[in-house]
Amino acid sequence: MHNFKPNDKVKICKYIESGVRFSYEGITCCCANTFISPVIITAEEMKSGKVTYELVVERRKELFERVNGLRDGDTGSCLKCNLLMEREYKDVNFEYLGGHGYSSGFNIQHFTSCNLRCSYCIFTKENTFKPPIYSNLIEFIELFRSRGKLVGGNWIEFNGGEPTLLNNFNEILDYLVENNCGTVMLFSNSLKYSESVYNALKENKICITTSLDAGTPSTYKKMKRVDGYAKVLENMIRYKKSGTKNMFVLKYIICEENRTDDDLYGFVFAMLLIKPSHVYICPDFPYGDRDIPEESVEFGARMWVLLEKYGKGSTIVYIQSDDMNGDPKFAKFSDDIRKKYQELKDSMNYQEDLYNIVKINESLSNNLELYNIINSYENKLNNISNNINKLAWWIPVKKWRDNFRNKMLNTDQTRPDQTRPDQTRPDQTRPNYYICSDYICFYNNSEFKKTQPMLQYKIAA
Repeated sequence: MHNFKPNDKVKICKYIESGVRFSYEGITCCCANTFISPVIITAEEMKSGKVTYELVVERRKELFERVNGLRDGDTGSCLKCNLLMEREYKDVNFEYLGGHGYSSGFNIQHFTSCNLRCSYCIFTKENTFKPPIYSNLIEFIELFRSRGKLVGGNWIEFNGGEPTLLNNFNEILDYLVENNCGTVMLFSNSLKYSESVYNALKENKICITTSLDAGTPSTYKKMKRVDGYAKVLENMIRYKKSGTKNMFVLKYIICEENRTDDDLYGFVFAMLLIKPSHVYICPDFPYGDRDIPEESVEFGARMWVLLEKYGKGSTIVYIQSDDMNGDPKFAKFSDDIRKKYQELKDSMNYQEDLYNIVKINESLSNNLELYNIINSYENKLNNISNNINKLAWWIPVKKWRDNFRNKMLNTDQTRPDQTRPDQTRPDQTRPNYYICSDYICFYNNSEFKKTQPMLQYKIAA
């Protein structure tokens, strides 16, 4: 290790100091999507069970030296990353795990097995879907926790592959939650319903993100090679029914295949139905020399505007490239989409809340209790009227029958052919007057008097 002086300026980032990403190849310090730090502990070393706390700290220091030009070796994407900064050496510390809460700074992605084949996924492009080589993640975290070196407050991204396919999925999830490691964001495609996920959501122990990426079943099938659009929507509705108060995210990765108007409006109105806490808008991953096309910027801005126009206040629109600003391409997308969003919003010049279907429906549902009361009394009055007519049928003299009905129903029943219940018809001789008032008064129910003016029908023998 090079002997730095305390005030020496060095290149460093929080990820190199205390981050962890459990990848298929082994342990890295981070994964900011297209930007990845190099492996510091291999998968084979993890599988051997011989990794020590001292080894992890030493490997972090070696990467730090390579980044600062003091040692030869792989630096991954570190030297190109916007998150690399200069600090004084005295402020650098490699002894802890976590504590910074950064996106991609505590990442579980040690396998690539999945039940979808998303067109934008690097594992699909390279056909590298594999089960994990090692599974002792908890053992690695314990190296730090047992020494009091595990710092909470982390943003833990549990993805893959599809996490719910792991044999020890519940064990890992329970450990992270029970040891207060941080906020667990589960990235699941939600094609497979999981009762464990539902219960964790219900108990507000985890957050969830599902990348739907389509507004129509045909586009979903084309992009993911599985006819599962309806099933995913159904599972998201079931998860939402958990009543979780944590982040409940639906995501749209914008690609060439899903930039259609049908997908745009289909997705927007599905979001207005499900009402996730957040909708993430994200461009396709610009691997290699590819740039993010302008069409994706415009599509994302249109989606943002429509979600606000039709459902402002029901969900939070988040531009996920903000979490990836270590990559200049994502940083540019974040800037460009905001400019296009403002441009579109200014050109539409729509009146706030005029088209907000979520608020309109909420205002209608506020009267639901009152409508239920009204319907309840209408049903009761119908039953009373029918029972009175059945009783009247047993009175042998027509005049007596009419008097009985008039008395009980407070209406004129002195018309011909009123001897049987099935021969009765609505009273057409009286104004809009509500019957059975004696019965209601007998029950002394003041609620009926409140709802009476709103009734649209009369009940007559």
